[in-house]
Amino acid sequence: MRLALVGLAIWMGYEAAQWPSMRAFYSAEDKWAHGAAFFAVWFALRWATAWRPVTLALASAALGGAVEVHQMFLPGFSPSWADWCADLLGISLAWALAAACGRRPAPV
Repeated sequence: MRLALVGLAIWMGYEAAQWPSMRAFYSAEDKWAHGAAFFAVWFALRWATAWRPVTLALASAALGGAVEVHQMFLPGFSPSWADWCADLLGISLAWALAAACGRRPAPV
């Protein structure tokens, strides 16, 4: 159930990010937006699953790559290695923060 909620939230956020008015809001800080979004994706997946950190990182990175590939087919968007690297940086920072804190949320 949690994973479905995370999937829904990611889909809604991705759809909202494509609106022209939203793109104008974050376009100047595009790399920050990528890093922050995938920082949140890593923690959302951590909350929703019992996956190991490396699995969370790989799934998050794959999602970031899929977003960049999808942009090849969207008018007005262009895929970017720099965007994907910003995704990876956000994922890495999330993993490092979680490792520094050391506790995993209790399963429900």
